[in-house]
Amino acid sequence: LSILLADIAVLLMGAIGTASHPGILIHDSPREADLGGHIYRRLLLCVAEVANELIGDKMVPFQQIITTTTPPPAGLKKKAVTQLKLGGEEGQLFGKQLHATSGEIQRELPMDETDDERGDGK
Repeated sequence: LSILLADIAVLLMGAIGTASHPGILIHDSPREADLGGHIYRRLLLCVAEVANELIGDKMVPFQQIITTTTPPPAGLKKKAVTQLKLGGEEGQLFGKQLHATSGEIQRELPMDETDDERGDGK
């Protein structure tokens, strides 16, 4: 929970101009990690409330993306939610498979002869 709160704090500080932050936050399955359902729902609703307060010129100064198997709280169900399906072509993120398939060959990057053997770039 403390890591999620720290992430959101820095995101919001960037949104109000008191810290440098790119304005996007991605959390991969935070509920499954260690949050209880009540804490998870309250956290999402709190971030949504803050986003509504920070809206300027009909634009929110940040974006939070959360991947989860838990449905959003009732108050957020009408917001933008994208459900992706595992497997198959339909519903894939970016409309295509992003990882290498077994038929593709992974090429190694060529090493420059001037690179030292320690690999520390010195």
